[in-house]
Amino acid sequence: MNVAIYARISTGRQVEEGVSIEGQVDQVTKWTNAEGHSIIEIYKELGCSATDDRRPEFKRMISDAKSPDHPFDIIAVHTLSRFFRSTIDLGIYERELKRVKVQLISITQLTAEDESGAMLRTLISAFDEYQSKENGKNVRRSMKENAKQGYFNRSKAPFGYTAVQTDIKGRNGYKRKLEPNHKEADVVRLIFSLATGDEVNPSLGVKSIATELNKRGFQYRGKTWKSQKIWEILDSSTYYGDYFFNKRNARTRELRDEADWVLTKVPPVITREIFDKARELRSERAPGKSTEYRSQSSRTLLTGIAKCGICGKGFVLMSGKGGKYDYYRCSTRQYHSNHLCTAPNIPREELEAVVLNKVAELVLTPERIQLMLIQLREDIKKLQAPDRQREKTIQRQLSLTKEQVDAWYELIEQGKLELHQTLKDRLAASQHRIDAMARELADIGRRRQIPLKKFGTQQIQEFAEAMRDEILTPGSKYAKKYLHTIVSEIRINPPNGVITGANANMAGAISGWKRGRGHLMVPSHVSNWRARKDSNLRPPSS
Repeated sequence: MNVAIYARISTGRQVEEGVSIEGQVDQVTKWTNAEGHSIIEIYKELGCSATDDRRPEFKRMISDAKSPDHPFDIIAVHTLSRFFRSTIDLGIYERELKRVKVQLISITQLTAEDESGAMLRTLISAFDEYQSKENGKNVRRSMKENAKQGYFNRSKAPFGYTAVQTDIKGRNGYKRKLEPNHKEADVVRLIFSLATGDEVNPSLGVKSIATELNKRGFQYRGKTWKSQKIWEILDSSTYYGDYFFNKRNARTRELRDEADWVLTKVPPVITREIFDKARELRSERAPGKSTEYRSQSSRTLLTGIAKCGICGKGFVLMSGKGGKYDYYRCSTRQYHSNHLCTAPNIPREELEAVVLNKVAELVLTPERIQLMLIQLREDIKKLQAPDRQREKTIQRQLSLTKEQVDAWYELIEQGKLELHQTLKDRLAASQHRIDAMARELADIGRRRQIPLKKFGTQQIQEFAEAMRDEILTPGSKYAKKYLHTIVSEIRINPPNGVITGANANMAGAISGWKRGRGHLMVPSHVSNWRARKDSNLRPPSS
């Protein structure tokens, strides 16, 4: 028979305990040869837990087993714990393999292929699962004690520090402690200096600090600085000497109760006084702390829907010459570098006037709305039929992907897995898949709420007139809400632009609209429209 070998280790420590990848392969190979079988493929899994199926080589092996080619008849493992440490999942995958006539064999735990053998495998798997959970508790307990003694558990040190190896032996090699990285620590001090200011230089906000660092050529470990990273540094007690381990749940990423945090004292980079001063100044800039900020926020008519047609980033509202005039500016130019995008600044009043007029002229007409509603009904008929099955598939894939990401984070937090660039890329790709699946599930849910009723000509006519009047009325308190209801995105690439919306948004707006009431009940939908196939917006350039 044809055999596929599956070998797995979850930590480097297992190599020392005699269950290395090559050791497993060697023993299974000897068994295969002795039985007169042929080895077709060897699947090697490094740094992955067997408590779930979030393992790339495991997934590839199962996919191959189910393929029409049927390349092998047996999957051979050293022990059942190499295949799975979950009794339920082991049973599920064994049944799936039996359907395609593939047998799972543990060469050190041979059992009969009958009811008694199935019961024995279940007992073995249950013990493996129990042992895995107990090991997890012991590892977590050991890591917390390690942190209390002043040692660093994670694979990657915080910015400003380096994890330095000591001469004390640990579970996976020698224990490490955090020591300041002099080059990075100087950047941290500069960040706090810019945040606190002095008699000559005013304190800067996180966005301005990121811009200043990028302008001076500083990088965050090979990457440009962004506001979020600046905020994380300014908010971290590590820099005045208090590093906390076990602060977040590895699976959910939620903050744990403070009683579960473990304080590790580390060499400080700044004083507590500087940290507190930076926090106080940052708090004063927070939204809602000043009437000036609230006033500016209320005027951002296009923020969130206006996008740069060159780099794809959003436009943000800025002020010039001491607040005398406002303009929309590409966020890439504002927060990163002027050299990364060539989009010009666009005066606020001029751009908003162009957008509102074009929406009124090209979108809010009875004829255009009627065409959108007809198209929507046709799209719904096509989309809703397969939605239910698609929803189940996505929910299953979403659950598996989330579990995979959680498992990786837990292994990283326990120090069992190094956060190399390859893993970073896989985590980023998984998160993109999670976001995409969540969006698709939301779209399916919204489609169920889309009103399918037909609207009368008079109702459409009155709605179009009311909407046009509202968005074109200077100072209208509903203009922004109405615009964001029917417009999803405005892609600006001077001197042209494209306004995009959703047919279902329009249907929902009509359904929820009543004359004289400034309130809309609006579902959303993925069936987008364009007022014209080519550019339909011509903003002025500056």
